[in-house]
Amino acid sequence: MAVDHKKFQFPSLTTDEAVANCKSMFGSQVALTADDFVRPQFQQMKRFYIGVLTNFGVCPEQLTQPHFKSMDSFEYPELHEESAPLVILALAMQRFMFACGVENFTIFDIVAPKPKRTLHCVSAIVNYLKFKASREHIYENAAAEVDSATEQRQHLLTRNEDLRKKISELKTKRAEEEQQVQQLGSEVEELQNDVSELNKQQATEVKKFQKLKTNNAELCSKKAEEKALIAALKQDTDNLAAKIVQSPERFKGELARLMSALQSVREARDERSARLQEICTQQDSNLQYTEDGQTAIRMISGIGGDMDKLRELTSKLEELQDKNISQKELLRDMTAKIEQLRRQLASKQEKLSRLMRQHDKKITATHDANDQIKREHAYLEKKLTEKKDYLEGISNQINNLTQMVNEQEDLHEQDMNKLRTAYQQLLAQLESYHQGLNRGWDKVTKANSR
Repeated sequence: MAVDHKKFQFPSLTTDEAVANCKSMFGSQVALTADDFVRPQFQQMKRFYIGVLTNFGVCPEQLTQPHFKSMDSFEYPELHEESAPLVILALAMQRFMFACGVENFTIFDIVAPKPKRTLHCVSAIVNYLKFKASREHIYENAAAEVDSATEQRQHLLTRNEDLRKKISELKTKRAEEEQQVQQLGSEVEELQNDVSELNKQQATEVKKFQKLKTNNAELCSKKAEEKALIAALKQDTDNLAAKIVQSPERFKGELARLMSALQSVREARDERSARLQEICTQQDSNLQYTEDGQTAIRMISGIGGDMDKLRELTSKLEELQDKNISQKELLRDMTAKIEQLRRQLASKQEKLSRLMRQHDKKITATHDANDQIKREHAYLEKKLTEKKDYLEGISNQINNLTQMVNEQEDLHEQDMNKLRTAYQQLLAQLESYHQGLNRGWDKVTKANSR
């Protein structure tokens, strides 16, 4: 199926412009001169076209040497050693000139170049090179963007993998810390229960201690009152002893009265002693209570140390909770960054897919162009076969004409030989005629002189 192509319009250069552009683009070794455009020759144009393709990265050996695989398809490859490189060059130039906008480039543009046609082809090549130079930076920028996008995508994938590893590590660490927090929470609850029980015991002991202190103060005040009473009784006894008189009856009566008073005092003393004994016993029990209170105080101080330890554990727990909260915030930030990276990755993937679609379209266009080139190649091979047949007919005609020319040359040579012989004979006759004239002239001269 034939494909209609738009014919590209490009400016036709003058001979001087073409010479200047070829010299600036390809250098002095490949450049053409004005005489090459006026009278183009096969060797010069072949060298120019090989230089043009070499400038585009084609190896010169591929154009000047026959391909061994393609030569194997001929029955007599030695007959095509010279024509095969020319055909390969013509096919390569046909593809190249098709891209330059010249769709009807043939092998005769190399073998038998014409001035106007050669200038047209060179103008197309110069126009294509200028267009390529003006658009090359766009392709390079696109290729650089693709490379940078690919590199950035790889970097983002690597970073995403690292972040995933870090997140998994943080999740594992968080699970371990949550287990530790649960264990510490159970321990803290147990310690709080113990502390509450110890606080209750401490409150009970404090109440008992306050009560014992109150009882002790009351007993001390009663003991002081008893001591004051004993001192007053002693003073009364001394006063009474000073008032004793020498009368026996009165003394006896007074003594009896004093004895009864003393007995009552003794009874009161015994009562007071018993009471004091009870008070001492109570004081001993109070001392025991005091010791118990001191023991309770020591226990309370120990409980205070335990409370300090509990406070330290609580502070550590609060630090762990703060650290957990900070890690949660860090994890939240990391999650937000990951989401942002995912969005960036999605945009990059979308851009990459768009570039891949463009690349696929270009590849499809290239395949279509290759199919078109293959069809053109088949058409050219068909034309080449027809041209070969035509050239073979022309060769046969040339051989016949050559044979006829050779025969005519032989006949002409024979006629020339005959003419040479006749000419020699005429010269000889003319010489003899001149000699006869000379002799006659001599005779006439002699006769006249006589």
